[in-house]
Amino acid sequence: VAAGALLLLALFGASSNFCGSTTSARQAISAPARGLISLQAEAKDYWEGEWICADCGYIYNERSFGQKFEELQTGFKCPQCAAPRRRFARKLGDKIGTTLDGGDSPILIFSACCLVLVLAISYYALNN
Repeated sequence: VAAGALLLLALFGASSNFCGSTTSARQAISAPARGLISLQAEAKDYWEGEWICADCGYIYNERSFGQKFEELQTGFKCPQCAAPRRRFARKLGDKIGTTLDGGDSPILIFSACCLVLVLAISYYALNN
């Protein structure tokens, strides 16, 4: 409903005489549409975890600033290193060094296999 009203405003201007009635911009968007838009704004999903500056590691504290990170203006800068807002990332967990690809375990397993192979070849070379 709201998208259709905005389309009519774009086509015919903020005030027009469409179908014999004068329509202003405020009247074009009906009260139920405004209510729907406000409900969608209230139902926004906010990240419940922490936001961390990728440059310096500063953790954004919403209690200090009084608002959620998503509600900050685009001019927000990191208080510690002055990095722009786009340099902040969501903190995904408390464990350090774990990643989605398995971390360091594939590298350690491959290194151990190579070490065993080198030891086996050197043992064979010394005994023959």
